[in-house]
Amino acid sequence: MSNSAYRYLGVWIWPDMGDYGASLTVKGIQRKICDPDLKLMIANAVGDDWKRRVASEGKFLRSISEDPHALGAIVYLLGGSDSLPELYDLQKAKVPIVFIDRQPPEGFEADYVGTDNAGSSKQAVRRLLELGHRRIGYVTNNDHVSSVKERLAGYRQALEQASIPFDSDLIFHYVTEPTDAVGDASDEVIDEIEALDDKPTALVCVNDATALCLHRALENRGYSIPADFSIVGFDGLLQWIPGGGYLTTACQAFERIGEIAAEILLSRISNGVPSTFRHVLLDAPLVDKGSIGRPRRNLLPTTTLSEEE
Repeated sequence: MSNSAYRYLGVWIWPDMGDYGASLTVKGIQRKICDPDLKLMIANAVGDDWKRRVASEGKFLRSISEDPHALGAIVYLLGGSDSLPELYDLQKAKVPIVFIDRQPPEGFEADYVGTDNAGSSKQAVRRLLELGHRRIGYVTNNDHVSSVKERLAGYRQALEQASIPFDSDLIFHYVTEPTDAVGDASDEVIDEIEALDDKPTALVCVNDATALCLHRALENRGYSIPADFSIVGFDGLLQWIPGGGYLTTACQAFERIGEIAAEILLSRISNGVPSTFRHVLLDAPLVDKGSIGRPRRNLLPTTTLSEEE
């Protein structure tokens, strides 16, 4: 095949292809690429700090906008508004973009495929409320991105709908740096929990990685899961384990996200960029794998909350 016939789609993922969610997303994209001459250029951020990782994202996006062989891009955006100059360059070059997982920066119009983070987080909290929990903590991180904000919003909405006042003491921040040991942030969160007079009986975590670290750290301190603490994750990263693992979690449809993103991008390449863009949200159903149960402390009767209309 001559160089002039070479065509490809750029795919920017996070963290890398060794990640379960990223690999499934790419698998979904590949399933929809039926043209054997259309290639994928898959890349991910590099660097030992966040600034260098965002810079590598900018370099990748610039390379796509400057390459006439690039037909479009599927982007898991890290830099947010910091990457706007490169995104506008893609727009000027008429290279269609579909964002996945995280919404486009504010004011930048583009297609987006992701998870109903607020709705799925709300579903997880509602299940804990049905089991009798009323002191439900939320463990977030320091990522200032749409998915993180939406999951926290879903937690707050579920409490509000159950007429439970929001308590800022129950919001814990699992903050790590690239050089931190895995358990450091877990220990800090648990120290905060143990310092409370009225401790939570359940913890909803922003993602599975956080939930799994806390699960292990709590057990190392002698707590029983779910007897002492119920724990819920978000992602479904243990689905590859026979039996699905031991963490109750909201399972994202990574593969389907990749499929829909590819379908939209191929449509944009064939038909041009429309006047309106599509935002597709997929449910992340809660799958109970045994890390939640009725609270031992402050036990309340189980209840079934009425569904929203």
